[in-house]
Amino acid sequence: MDGLIVDKMMRPFNDNTSKLKTKEYYNRVISFCSKYSFGYHPMISAASLDYQKENYEIWLKILHLMYPTEEEFKANFGKVMQLVVRNNDWTNENIEKYLSWLNFLIDTDKKEYFDNDNKLFFDNVFSHKIDEYQEVSYLPYLISEYPSFSCTMGEMLCIRLGDLAICPCHRTAYDKYLLGKFEVKDDKIIGIKANNVQLASAIYLTNTLIKPKCGECPISIICIKGCLGSQYENTNDIFYPVDSVCHLLKAKYLFLYIKFNKMLKEDNLKVSDYKPLILLNTKIKNLLQSEDLSKWIQYIQSLV
Repeated sequence: MDGLIVDKMMRPFNDNTSKLKTKEYYNRVISFCSKYSFGYHPMISAASLDYQKENYEIWLKILHLMYPTEEEFKANFGKVMQLVVRNNDWTNENIEKYLSWLNFLIDTDKKEYFDNDNKLFFDNVFSHKIDEYQEVSYLPYLISEYPSFSCTMGEMLCIRLGDLAICPCHRTAYDKYLLGKFEVKDDKIIGIKANNVQLASAIYLTNTLIKPKCGECPISIICIKGCLGSQYENTNDIFYPVDSVCHLLKAKYLFLYIKFNKMLKEDNLKVSDYKPLILLNTKIKNLLQSEDLSKWIQYIQSLV
């Protein structure tokens, strides 16, 4: 679920009664997640950005209720895993809204979880402890250090329960992209039948730096990259990036470069103390002279 406000606006129930997701519905889901230590995975789409700031404030209220002490609350940093939807609908206006939301998110997380302390923020967000001990799988402002797919596609199998087909992911579960299928006899799985070994090899073994466009992009190694399903739907090639998404992601990393360097300067912190920030600074310098990004610099500076 994406959050009470966004769900009401963007994802009402699609049934005969046309019910919207209610507070009671959310209370049941939250109770279940709290009982079994589940997190949440709201999606940040271009169409929902007008509601996302207020929506995140509601998520924080939920987490404060789930974890009533300050220690418990801060220990569960990252329970709301927010992932940008990389469809081909990122206009300049939407990108501006996204950068404004990202600025709000960083400032809010720093205040809520790290006492408005820049050093505490960087020490936690850009240390490996956060992944090892707090199980934070994705934050919108993390910096990738590996040339791989940002979603779980490169690490996990996606099984379609209806027929036990093995798909690259839920959004690439077209017949020609199925990697194989579990064979069943007498209600028991007896084996696996391969279907597209070449695609499986491309997904699980290939370095994304050699993919079309990405191999020539100066920020490829730090970029979360596009959605393969969206790329297929827009370019007819799951590995070929969508231009509007590339533009969004370049603007995003330019924003992070300006935002984080300002935060470092405020407390006399060193880029050299944080490996991901060294990588960010090194790679983003190659974009600073790009004409199509020059207009973003002034806008970003007005935000931060």
